[in-house]
Amino acid sequence: MLWRREKSEELLADAIKSLRLAHLKVRIGRRFVEDRASRQEFFREVTLTTAFMGFPVPPEFMGKLYARGALGEIRKTLRLLRRLDKKLEEEKPGIYEVQLRRPLREAVGVLEEVVSRGETPTFDELDSSIAKAEERLLIIEDILRRYSSYTPGR
Repeated sequence: MLWRREKSEELLADAIKSLRLAHLKVRIGRRFVEDRASRQEFFREVTLTTAFMGFPVPPEFMGKLYARGALGEIRKTLRLLRRLDKKLEEEKPGIYEVQLRRPLREAVGVLEEVVSRGETPTFDELDSSIAKAEERLLIIEDILRRYSSYTPGR
């Protein structure tokens, strides 16, 4: 089996996509819980139907399900960021030490904090953590774009 070496730019793009998917899941889950029209429609369409079958599925259950899904995406992002950290340290040691390490570690720290809690975090906590981490990752993306032709020793 051939292993393809991932580029740091690809890992970063995958991490950003994963964070955006987590944000989308938070928005959907929040809609189930907080949007009155959506709650009522879900109650009529799903909760009543499933109640007749013996297992009612309330909107709060779906909201928590999406929040847990967002946490899963955040865990996936953390795995990608840890690989990116190692890759950047190998590939671009000069800019890594000076410009990339701090925002990358800040993003990892913010996401680890929300994941390490025992219970499922609120939608606001998830939203704010995702926004902070994405902001740091976009800074890293900008730095990498500026130094795309950078190679050590030139």
